Amino acid sequence: MSPAAGSTFGDVLRILPSKAREALVQGLFRTDLPRARLACRDLRDVIDSQVTDLDVDLEAGALAVHVRMSQDGHWLCRWPCCTKVTFRASGRGRMAVAAILASTPAEACRRIKEFALVFSPMLDRYRAEALLEILSYLPSLQSLQLMLLVPCGSQELALASHALSLLPCMSSLALAEESLLACLPDDMAGRLTSLTLSYGDRARPPAPVLIAAVGRLTCLRELVILADVGDHNALSHEGLLALLDAAAPPLRSLLVTHVGNEYLETRFELSAAGALEAVHLTTDDSPSSYITYAAIAALLTEAVLPSRVMGPRMRLLELGQLSPQGLLSDPGAAMGFFARCDRVELPGLMMEPGREGAVELARLLGLPRLLLRSQIEAAITLHGRGNEASRTSLPPALSAPEVVQRALQRMDSGPGPGASSVILRGSLVRGLMVFPAALSAWLQQLSKQVQGAAPAGVNSPRIGAFRRLPSAGAVALSCIGPAAAEAVAAAAQRLAEEARGNTCCDAGAAAFLDVRLCQWRWEDAVQQVLQALWDGEEDEALPAGEQAPPEGSNGRASRHEQQRMDRLLDTCEAIKGLPYRELLSSR
Repeated sequence: MSPAAGSTFGDVLRILPSKAREALVQGLFRTDLPRARLACRDLRDVIDSQVTDLDVDLEAGALAVHVRMSQDGHWLCRWPCCTKVTFRASGRGRMAVAAILASTPAEACRRIKEFALVFSPMLDRYRAEALLEILSYLPSLQSLQLMLLVPCGSQELALASHALSLLPCMSSLALAEESLLACLPDDMAGRLTSLTLSYGDRARPPAPVLIAAVGRLTCLRELVILADVGDHNALSHEGLLALLDAAAPPLRSLLVTHVGNEYLETRFELSAAGALEAVHLTTDDSPSSYITYAAIAALLTEAVLPSRVMGPRMRLLELGQLSPQGLLSDPGAAMGFFARCDRVELPGLMMEPGREGAVELARLLGLPRLLLRSQIEAAITLHGRGNEASRTSLPPALSAPEVVQRALQRMDSGPGPGASSVILRGSLVRGLMVFPAALSAWLQQLSKQVQGAAPAGVNSPRIGAFRRLPSAGAVALSCIGPAAAEAVAAAAQRLAEEARGNTCCDAGAAAFLDVRLCQWRWEDAVQQVLQALWDGEEDEALPAGEQAPPEGSNGRASRHEQQRMDRLLDTCEAIKGLPYRELLSSR
């Protein structure tokens, strides 16, 4: 139904039901909200009526704006649903927070349940007197984050203690240093259920200091201790053991970052009785990051197994992407820990630096969800058809030329995400590959021809990279989008015609240079070949007389799954030596 004649977008927004307004705002990305507010006044009003948290930047460029915004005292009234406010400030902006809150109606201030002060850099300490004034305006706070440092003098700490005593409802606290815990009022120390200590790049104190600082918090259920990566911040296994030994009910969750030499993030779940229920060991979220088995084994045997909270059984061990490095030389102490785990979750097994120990790791911990190999840019899903395939067959172990041939066939088949690759074959290509410098020069000439025909203002080369595939007599080109691939294919044909005419070649055009627009990238095609092997599309029967192996138990990989994985790894090893992708310079 179209809007009535003469109605505006604002009229439509004003008649929307409250649920529709809420859905409209939730459908926008957080980063899009500021731009959407500028579209029109009615849309701004809709957005402001639904916003639940504000992030106020009081850096130098924005300070004047917020000071003007606070002059009428109604800046927070624009956001009637807002219950969470964060102030970020440095320099003079730190002094503006109290002034802005002082101008805010008391009713609006009472609506704030979560409040954060994030000051940077944390070189100068913030006066407790100013903190007292700020917190006096926020009597309904349930969660407070203070990313700032307070002077350590007795008078300053007494003022800070009084400021915190004004918050009778607060149960969650985040601090940049543990010294403020000493001045918590007794009733608050017995009420806090969540504490975060975030040290950033500053030195984290030793475990005994941390244990003493949180000792008064008798109702604590969640403890988080954060620190940035740096040798001065790493918590030793001995320190982690001390923290675990000190963990007592009602604590249910302990998270500590930057543990050991590999900077692990560790999270422990505890039962109501104080026994360890789950362990989560991860590293950062980048696709290429992984933890070595050696690091996991050392942490488990030195910090977790000897701890007071370790019981006879544990519900879950969850690991990040893991490399088998160190498994074969492991003395076996960690085996006792794995035997106590009801379930092990392994999202990815990273074959770096090699495959040694990979099958043994699957036998010990179970199949990972993904098998990753950065050298061939592949991530093979193992929790799929492969472990349901016939137990009387195994995938073939392919040679590198066989993988190349099958990958090229898949690149040339459709449908796919779009033709952004070009495959070049023929006598011209085979001759150029004999002399790598000649191949690079010819591709540079091809790229310049395409660039010359590009729209004005487009300066990037249309060929991003190339890969030599000598066993197939082919070169795979990666282009900057489908349009670029079409332009590269056409230019290649023109250059080939010129070269064929100059050399008086009698071969047909296709034999001299065969140009194919491809629907898949080389990396995607190789992954499809490997995935098909695991999924059982080309299984071979087991040798005559060999019985089907038994199924695995307790979540560990069966012997058949280990055999399938071994065959797959043979193929991965065979293609490690394929030429790497080479970038084509833009000169």
